[in-house]
Amino acid sequence: MLNLKDRRFVVTGASRGLGLAVARALLSEGALVAVCSRSTDDLKRLYSHYGEQVIYSEVNLEDQRSIEVFGSTILDKWSWVDGLVNNASTLGVRRLKFLMDSSYDELEEALRVNYLGAFKLISVLLPSMVARRRGVIVNVTSDVAVKPEAGWGAYAASKAALECMSYILAAELRGFGVRVHLYDPGDMDTELHRRALPEDDPDELLKPEHSAKPIVYLLSEAGMGLSGRRLSVHEFGDGINSE
Repeated sequence: MLNLKDRRFVVTGASRGLGLAVARALLSEGALVAVCSRSTDDLKRLYSHYGEQVIYSEVNLEDQRSIEVFGSTILDKWSWVDGLVNNASTLGVRRLKFLMDSSYDELEEALRVNYLGAFKLISVLLPSMVARRRGVIVNVTSDVAVKPEAGWGAYAASKAALECMSYILAAELRGFGVRVHLYDPGDMDTELHRRALPEDDPDELLKPEHSAKPIVYLLSEAGMGLSGRRLSVHEFGDGINSE
């Protein structure tokens, strides 16, 4: 067992896809989970099923105040958190396009959600981890952060920034009992992937539930020793479970 019962975790972008799969996996392990997204309809369904195990909020990750209120709500109820999964992501553009065809606002949106929003939520929740000298941060990245491709300019740049921040935080927090993991979930059958590459066959893509398993693993004590590394779903194989 991963021994996550009553542990306290935060998952962003949890209304669908990978975030929802991670939240469900953690809840099934008996953890307490705070979830957020731009829309709360799916989050309400989580609450109706799991009750007081769930805190849910509508949060705009482009808005510092919205993030601060979310973090304060969590800490007011729980006092601390054991882990954070920065999963929420946006392409920044309605469809993939060349970088020089992108607007300033499109690049800014991707950076605000994928990088600055993650940074802000970390800054709100990290003191509770440092105070207990215990905590885990999982930042969800993408292969285009390290292998940029034409058309992915806004998204790739924001994920590259997230990766750089993750390495720095891992080094800076090494002596404070807080782990920082970078995790690439692979190509999944999600709304974001369908928007980016609508021609891809969904049957050839990973299911979010599969890609969620390594995140739950990293949030557990089993993930100790992996801080500061960039990990891919493909490195975990098919053998991860809660047994």
